Amino acid sequence: MREIRLVNPEAKLIQTEDLGTTYATAAMSDQAAYDNQRRWMTWDLLCGLVGRDHTFYDGLCALGFKDQLDRIATAPCPPDIIGVNHYLTSDRFLDHRIERYPVQNIGTNGRRDFADVEAIRVLSAPTNGLKTALSEAWERYKIPVALTECHNGCTREEQMRWVRDAWHGAEALNAAGGSIVSITIWTLMGARGWSNLLTQELVDFEGGVFDPRGGTIRPTAVAETIKALAHNIALPAAVSGPGWWQREDRLKFPPAPVAGPVVRTHNLTPDAPLLIAGITGSLGQALALAAKHRGLRIVTTSRHQLALDDRRSIDAALQKYNPWALINATGWVKVDEAERAYDACMSANAAGALRLAQCCEERGIPNAHFSSDLVFDGKSDTPYSEYAVTSPLSVYGESKAIADAGLLEMATPLVVRTSAFFSPFDRYNFAHRLIATLRNGETFLASPDHMVSPTYVPHLADIVLDCIIDRAHGLFHISNGETLNWFEFAHQISAACGMNPRHIGSASAAEMGWLAPRPAQSGLRSIHGQIAPMLNQAIHAFANHIHIM
Repeated sequence: MREIRLVNPEAKLIQTEDLGTTYATAAMSDQAAYDNQRRWMTWDLLCGLVGRDHTFYDGLCALGFKDQLDRIATAPCPPDIIGVNHYLTSDRFLDHRIERYPVQNIGTNGRRDFADVEAIRVLSAPTNGLKTALSEAWERYKIPVALTECHNGCTREEQMRWVRDAWHGAEALNAAGGSIVSITIWTLMGARGWSNLLTQELVDFEGGVFDPRGGTIRPTAVAETIKALAHNIALPAAVSGPGWWQREDRLKFPPAPVAGPVVRTHNLTPDAPLLIAGITGSLGQALALAAKHRGLRIVTTSRHQLALDDRRSIDAALQKYNPWALINATGWVKVDEAERAYDACMSANAAGALRLAQCCEERGIPNAHFSSDLVFDGKSDTPYSEYAVTSPLSVYGESKAIADAGLLEMATPLVVRTSAFFSPFDRYNFAHRLIATLRNGETFLASPDHMVSPTYVPHLADIVLDCIIDRAHGLFHISNGETLNWFEFAHQISAACGMNPRHIGSASAAEMGWLAPRPAQSGLRSIHGQIAPMLNQAIHAFANHIHIM
């Protein structure tokens, strides 16, 4: 730093460290005390504080560092700004009761074995770790502090809540006489492979302030949150509510008591909910489950509470609940029966969806709707993108194509076109029926003649929630990124679940009893990039759920 300042006297040193607190059982208190002193060593050295009175001085001298320590102490180079990186994994809890924890959490210090886990997952009351880290750094050095990495690798609203809490914590510390000079959002453009240190080829994308997938730069709701905080205007509705680190469902292990400041979560619940229409279907239930898990306040409606064929019913529901967004999970789903019920299918999937979207449009309410790969005729040799022209073969496909065309003429709707649902929580879908049939020793028939892009419903639900929070609109193709035929899909599912595939038989559309014509090729790809995890990850998640059910 001295050499740099010879060239540029105005250069400033911002020295960053991951700063957390170690908590522990009484039996591990000596290790926790050591860890809580060691975390300051970078800044202590730079500030010339590692002298004869420092806890680690004698030990380091015994290792041969005395001359170096003394030289640094007599000519220190303190940073201009203390850079604190603090994450939900930064605060740790050490527990000698190793039988309570998975083997991967257990290590040793040479004196005894102990478990090392995220404190937030075990402490009986959540501590305000981020604010505490900033406060302690300021009080120890009285040097301006910056939160140099502000990030939560989680769902969109949790990312927003983390930024909110960081901002409000910094404001409170400054009001109390501290000097928190900046908050740096990480990552700006998202990250891929970060959680695996770039050791895997196919890994999930971790969102940031902008989403660059697909070659365009799309602001996420994190950008809107930052703008609102910086200009002291109302935050997006989805940011309201406590973060998962402040809720009871954060605990993964038997709770341990903790002393210290407890985070209060009152006055954080939003007035406006997210409205999910169509709670009786498997998609509506999956969306509601995901939203509740993410701490989003929701209202769900059945067809009796919000009828898509009745404008007055829609207006009444929107007036009553005043949602910040709406997801339409209603509609006709029986593809073959639609061939004999043209009017009913069109009323539900086309006229009803358009009526609902129009009511939302008039109120400026973001709204999401679901389309299908069956809007295509299957004549393409490659998977279809959002630019592809629709040409449905069936009544069901026609109802979705008509809805898509009308919805995409409006300003607010998000249209999610997807394919071949599978889920461990819906016993009627293809994958669940496959496993149930094979477990009974019966033959399961699957078509080798029809190519699809399977979509894991729990992944789909989370992605749609992220998109509606981001106020994304227009057409999105969402699947788990691989196109294969039903027969191949059946074999992959059975292999992942440890089932014998010899009872999987191939069958034509006629043998399957399909009344509605299906496209031979209805694979999906997206101009927005691969948004969902890849199919092998989705099948693995499905198999894990099936195994424990």
